[in-house]
Amino acid sequence: SAYADDVAAELAALKAREPTIEAVQAEALKHFGVHPDRVAGMRAAAAWKAAVPTFELSGGATGATIDDTTVLDEYDATKPWVTRGATGSALEVRTTLAWDLPRFVYNSEELDVAALASVQKDVIGKVTQVYFARRRGQVALMSEKDPARRIAAELRVEELTALLSGMTGGWFSEALKPKKPAAPAVP
Repeated sequence: SAYADDVAAELAALKAREPTIEAVQAEALKHFGVHPDRVAGMRAAAAWKAAVPTFELSGGATGATIDDTTVLDEYDATKPWVTRGATGSALEVRTTLAWDLPRFVYNSEELDVAALASVQKDVIGKVTQVYFARRRGQVALMSEKDPARRIAAELRVEELTALLSGMTGGWFSEALKPKKPAAPAVP
């Protein structure tokens, strides 16, 4: 029917001007800090962390001078009978390199990073649900004739748009804005 063809044409135009589900998923993963590239970097860093030693540098410096002179006047006032004296100084520097050898075998941080795969799956699942619920709402909006139902459908699409925008850090709303044509070059 002509009506079905019109709805299909509107849907095709909508798909052409709006971001794809893959782009929305990628932006959501970036927004939540679990984009595959970032997680791979975390995984590599956690794996190498055991190979890097901890480094400690400590030290101190002390110095002391003690002079003790005892003079017995009965022999000679200028030549003391007993002279005692002590001087000294010390400098100490220590460095330590230490490896946590059990971490080579079992690094709990690698497991923490691996757990992010579950977060990625959850983000992708939720974004996909919201994206296609919004798309279904747009199709319903195209075919709705009743004014009250049309307003409800519009609100639902706006709600889902806001959810996607929040899940992508505002990227989705920005991507929906019409692109400004490039200004002509001034000679």
